[in-house]
Amino acid sequence: MAQTTRQQIQTMFDLIETLKERKYLPGESKISDDRITDALRTMVEPNGLMDATIAKVLRPDMSGEEFEAVAMLDEEASYGLFDTYRAIMMPSDYDVSHAIACAFKQDIPRLFSDFALQIHPMSDRAGAYRIAATVSYMEGDPAARCKHFADQLYRVKPEDEMLRNLSVALIHGIEPARTASRPNANASRPKGNRRTPAKDSPRKP
Repeated sequence: MAQTTRQQIQTMFDLIETLKERKYLPGESKISDDRITDALRTMVEPNGLMDATIAKVLRPDMSGEEFEAVAMLDEEASYGLFDTYRAIMMPSDYDVSHAIACAFKQDIPRLFSDFALQIHPMSDRAGAYRIAATVSYMEGDPAARCKHFADQLYRVKPEDEMLRNLSVALIHGIEPARTASRPNANASRPKGNRRTPAKDSPRKP
């Protein structure tokens, strides 16, 4: 597996920061689209950059230094992803659904699903679909919607480890700890309140 580059780290960090200010429309800039899809291709197998991207979406105030530190981890770090988020990166009262709704101007799972359509061959879309499915689950989307993104991942990588974890959670009705205690969270959560973006960015080499 190719090592993640600092340009790819910067690209994904900048994308998520941009989403705090405005919607990103795939196709609006071929240069930006190419950089983003190039980074997503490196995530066909779980790696640190994928973890960092998901963590930054779930915790929008994640600094550039934290983002880079996670992104530089090897791919084995990804298999403990859910436990890492719950046990280390988030305080016990952290509300993922509310944080995402307040921070971003866009439907994040849908955006990464749309990015995947620009990636060829289809087998290279696994990283983008994995991000879409994981964020959908972690923000407490309805099971049918989460399954939609999980099915997209299944079509390109049916043996995916994270897909198996998501499937078990959906089958048994296991909800993320940060949304399970909030009845009707999806019906009541705010959509797209403005938030001032963080100034941190990954360190330059």
